[in-house]
Amino acid sequence: MKKIYFILLFLFLTNSFFGQKNDTEIFLTNVKKEKIDDKKIDLILSYFELPINENERKRAEIAQKLLRYSYRNKDRIAETLALKEISYFYFRSIKYNDGLEVCLKALKIAEKVKSDKLIGHVSLILSYFYDTFDKKKSLLKKSLAIATKINDNNLKLETYKTLSELYLDNNKITQSLYYSQKEYELTLKLKKFQDIGYTYLGFAEIHKKLKNDELALSYYNMAIKASKKIGSKGQLGWSYFFKSQFFFDKNKIDSAKIYSQKSISAFDKTTQKSGYFRNAEILLNIYNKTNIDSAYKYSEKLRIGIMDYLAENSSNDNLKIMLDEELRQKSLAEENEKIEEEKKQNLQYTLISISILVLLSFYLIVTKSFIVSSRVIKFIGVVSLLIVFEFINLLIHPFLEKITHHSPILILLALVAIAAILVPLHHKVEHLFVAKMIEKNKNLKIKKAVEIINDSEGENPQ
Repeated sequence: MKKIYFILLFLFLTNSFFGQKNDTEIFLTNVKKEKIDDKKIDLILSYFELPINENERKRAEIAQKLLRYSYRNKDRIAETLALKEISYFYFRSIKYNDGLEVCLKALKIAEKVKSDKLIGHVSLILSYFYDTFDKKKSLLKKSLAIATKINDNNLKLETYKTLSELYLDNNKITQSLYYSQKEYELTLKLKKFQDIGYTYLGFAEIHKKLKNDELALSYYNMAIKASKKIGSKGQLGWSYFFKSQFFFDKNKIDSAKIYSQKSISAFDKTTQKSGYFRNAEILLNIYNKTNIDSAYKYSEKLRIGIMDYLAENSSNDNLKIMLDEELRQKSLAEENEKIEEEKKQNLQYTLISISILVLLSFYLIVTKSFIVSSRVIKFIGVVSLLIVFEFINLLIHPFLEKITHHSPILILLALVAIAAILVPLHHKVEHLFVAKMIEKNKNLKIKKAVEIINDSEGENPQ
């Protein structure tokens, strides 16, 4: 019996350890199987929205795997969405410039793919990176217009939510309430309740600013209840925190303490350290005036929270370094691929030019309709020599760079050696062509002379 328990325990631990890997591998397999673009986009977005992928670092690691998959399979849709998610991870890690660069790259690919759906979702994330209200609003309105055009309710829901937050942050309460209501109605319609706690918090903050205290408290309570129902510790922690902040602003210290402590308890079970030490800061401010021992206790919690936050950021920095390197390697690969493509085109153009000149020279030699000057042949020969030399240079230049280690002097010497071989060969070929041309011109002149004599004899018979 003990052996059976041991085996079951081992299987449980193994499944817990490898579960995420297996889930992600299955997810990537499903992405590869999906051939319809819009369905593939929805599949990828829905996977990132799963409650098990709520942690930002975890989402970034999944995005990293998705990015590698996109490179292997040349999947531009997967690449765009992976870059979108990575840019958001950079945003949350306060790496705004890097995040903006990655997000703009995602937008560029989305525009090349010509997918309105992709452009809409990337534009939504792009709005986070701008400070000005007008720029943010412009991008979000663009996203909303696309969502309406293609009837993408998921994109519409996220845009409503972000617009509500934008207007609230800028004290445009009426517009914020309008979009919060839109968000709530669409949430009920789609039955997407994984973020309903945040929706209620949005209403609560709006009514707090409108001085509707009873309504604000009602929505805080609804946010707490909804967070418990869906089992989201993150939403529960923030619901308690904002309710605590509400009481703290009203100078109801006892209530603020209760809900701040509950918030800390909820955040203890998450990796959202920012919420943890924001509560510790509230409690430290409260106890500084009343209880030195408790103040010390929460100062320690604040210190530990900040240290954990810094450690998490350090870990995120390591992940960012890996992501940066992968993106750099991809950029180098794309640049090399572009250079190789240009080189192939140049080789093709050179071959076409050589073929045209060779055919033209051959035609001038064999045609019996007119006399050709040797200067024309020499001119064509010089042009052909230059084109052939350029063709050889394009063909062997990568090899020369490799064996000479990009040494300009050695490359120049190699090209001089090639020219030393080509020039004598060119003279021999040119001499052959000129000889053929002279012989052809001679025969053509003799033929014309005979025709003239015959015509003359016909006009003056004996």
